[in-house]
Amino acid sequence: MILQISHLTISTIDFDNVIENLIKLGYKLKLIENNQKNLLIKKNLMTGFSAYHKLALLESNKNFNIEIVQYDEINMKAQTFLLPKFQNSLISSHEFLHNLENKDEKNYLENYENFEFTKIEISTQNIEKSKIFWKKLGFLQSKNDSILNFNSLINNKTYNIELIEKPSTTSFLNNHGISCIAFLTNSIISEKKSLDDDGYFTTDIELLDVGENRFAIFFCKNYSGEIVEFISLENK
Repeated sequence: MILQISHLTISTIDFDNVIENLIKLGYKLKLIENNQKNLLIKKNLMTGFSAYHKLALLESNKNFNIEIVQYDEINMKAQTFLLPKFQNSLISSHEFLHNLENKDEKNYLENYENFEFTKIEISTQNIEKSKIFWKKLGFLQSKNDSILNFNSLINNKTYNIELIEKPSTTSFLNNHGISCIAFLTNSIISEKKSLDDDGYFTTDIELLDVGENRFAIFFCKNYSGEIVEFISLENK
């Protein structure tokens, strides 16, 4: 069973500044690894694989948790399929990551006073097919035909995704920006089998040690290119 959205992954060229600026927005630094071993199962989901990378996890009581990664190669020109959406209209979705990477805090803090980040926009080639995929992961249809809601079973948070039909974009985990959405599950083997049975691309399951924890992880790619990560906490 999928229990909650674990985090969004941001691929960045400025690891330290993003962490510092997210902390200023109220996030708490949960862990940081400057030489984290990379998962071999990511190879087909990256344009350039690096054996190690920087990794940090930042948590928020009211917003998406965010994982920050910095690989040796970041695709700066590639467009990600995920864009942040904010209640505060003064916050630009397209400038969000640029502002997080900016050393000049005045550049972004002026308009981020009422920061609320519980919604993302997802680009897809086919909204109806994407609805089937996201509903399979636990999202529910809202009154708006293009918006789906996810209610977390652990922290009672509600998140929203808005599906926008756009031409195909090639998604990779090292694309600059929000490159992946991750789910926490207590049934990782059955989640993978269910996706395999429905014809979705999935990687193998691989174990990863991060700090004191061990996780089982696999990735899935939807027909429209959306990349999703599944995580299960394992005994070490």
